[in-house]
Amino acid sequence: MHVSLITSLYRGEAYLPTYGQHVKRLLSSVEQAGLDVEILVIANDPTPTERTLLAELPVRVIETARETLYASWNRGIAAMTSDVFGVWNIDDERDGAALVEGYALMQQGYTLVDAPSRVVQTQAGLFPRRRTFMRPVFIHETKRFTRTHVTNTFMLIHRRLFDEIGLFDPNFRIMGDLEWSGRAQPVARIALLPQAGGTYYLHGNNLSGTGSTRQMIEENIVFLRRQQWDEVRPTPDPKAMRDAWDTWGNPANISLPDDLAARLWGDLAQEEWHIWQREHVRRQRRLAWRRRLRSVTDRLHLTPLLMRLRR
Repeated sequence: MHVSLITSLYRGEAYLPTYGQHVKRLLSSVEQAGLDVEILVIANDPTPTERTLLAELPVRVIETARETLYASWNRGIAAMTSDVFGVWNIDDERDGAALVEGYALMQQGYTLVDAPSRVVQTQAGLFPRRRTFMRPVFIHETKRFTRTHVTNTFMLIHRRLFDEIGLFDPNFRIMGDLEWSGRAQPVARIALLPQAGGTYYLHGNNLSGTGSTRQMIEENIVFLRRQQWDEVRPTPDPKAMRDAWDTWGNPANISLPDDLAARLWGDLAQEEWHIWQREHVRRQRRLAWRRRLRSVTDRLHLTPLLMRLRR
């Protein structure tokens, strides 16, 4: 087996029929290229309907009690029969040609191959509409680690890299891939694909990218562990921030600077949050023109070329 793709499933009945079509299409595509791919579905507390739908698909199912996404990824890594791991979110679509090219790079000795994502966003409202844009890759930029350096949805990882830095931290629910990316970035041998690795459907029910309080807390924990104090942000729930840090977020018993603790969960926390919110709105307004420019380059299919020139 050349590549193992892991899908973590929990209450995904609505997406399984389309997912099944995508799976069959990809397997047919890569088979013609001589690539053997196994798909492992880690079914968290599956329903009878999910079991029925999965039984009709060319996938290997591993049932488990409900667990975090990253615990399921770790479970899949332990069970996979190949040395190359990738994830497949149930509501996304992987591109067969990109998978073949990614595996070829793995054969050249790379331990992490990443690719841009083609994002299809459904915008609700009186007149719902969809827009498509490219989400670039930054994991290879090693001068400084920030939120943008998380691996993209369609990355491939060699088992050697897990052996070197460890698996995903199952305590995270949303940002475990960011935490793992921070450990991987300095040591991985990284290659990038110029084309999209697949299509990420942004529909409002996605786990990450929602800006939820939980996501903000987990992002903070990533940078608190790294002692990158300037990357830490206030949150709307200081008590939840402190509880998460004290109960599971600080296994190394890191001592925070007093002023940082005061801004995160002390007397200054609420005011710091309101200040950050106001500044964030101003930043978003300043960045609006960049998003408009990106939409133009996306429509003209120039974004991948510009990304390559940027590197």
